[in-house]
Amino acid sequence: MAFDLVVRNGMVMDGTGSPGFEGDVAVEGEKISAIGKRLGPGKKEVDAGGKVIAPGFIDSHTHMDYFLVLYPHGNPVVNFGVTTIVIGDCGASCAPVPSKGEPLNVLVNYLRRVLDKYVDAKDWKWKTFPEYLGYLRGRVGINVAALMPHSPVRLTVMGEAAYQREANPEEMEAMKKMVREGIEAGAIGFSTSPRGGPAVHAGTPST
Repeated sequence: MAFDLVVRNGMVMDGTGSPGFEGDVAVEGEKISAIGKRLGPGKKEVDAGGKVIAPGFIDSHTHMDYFLVLYPHGNPVVNFGVTTIVIGDCGASCAPVPSKGEPLNVLVNYLRRVLDKYVDAKDWKWKTFPEYLGYLRGRVGINVAALMPHSPVRLTVMGEAAYQREANPEEMEAMKKMVREGIEAGAIGFSTSPRGGPAVHAGTPST
């Protein structure tokens, strides 16, 4: 029985740390079903002679949070072999979104430095972090793992005070609730940064 796809004659790097070898990789459906030399026929075959066959790369530190809104296909990184990215790094992301006014302007200007100079809140069709994840889900052409970002959380809960002082107990509880909701919606963790944005005013107890 033929495989759905066989990629032949490439330098196979299987991701285990073992030395590469020239061989074939067979795919059935969406899963790799066999790795070896001179595998059986495929309904479709690709000659990878002179090229490397490797697992998709994971980029654990990106700032593609807004890039994915503009270019949901994820290129050019997908063309480079990256199949999974982490967003929300350094305590910065496009959600949660503060109410209009100075806190929103602070977030947008911060994100223009960290993420993308073209960041524009008029494009945002979400308010909460779960809504942002919902917006990305089903639209993007790359696997996404998201971190819950500290600076937008502070700005949303504390307003202008987010870049003036540490949080009081009531604000801390509101931020904990917001982070918890983000993780329950699919965030893989929490990120902060001591070097920029409202998160620098949090103090050690907050983080």
